[in-house]
Amino acid sequence: MSDTDPAAVLDGARVLPVLTVPSAATAGPLADALVAGGARCAEVTFRTPDAEQVLKTMAAHGGLTVGAGTFLTPDQVDRAVAAG
Repeated sequence: MSDTDPAAVLDGARVLPVLTVPSAATAGPLADALVAGGARCAEVTFRTPDAEQVLKTMAAHGGLTVGAGTFLTPDQVDRAVAAG
């Protein structure tokens, strides 16, 4: 399985954490903890004001494939795509 192919990472995932992260300040440490615990992927919900920054921070983290979900508006979909 390729570490850089998101489809392969998701296909090999046994668990997909779905995260509602209230503060972008916790995104880096949370990504570190997920990777240290063996997680290779996670979904960030767009239900908090900091969701876009959380997604950017976690997507930039090595070793973690991040997706976005639980959108409340079409604008949030566009922002998630732009965030990576």
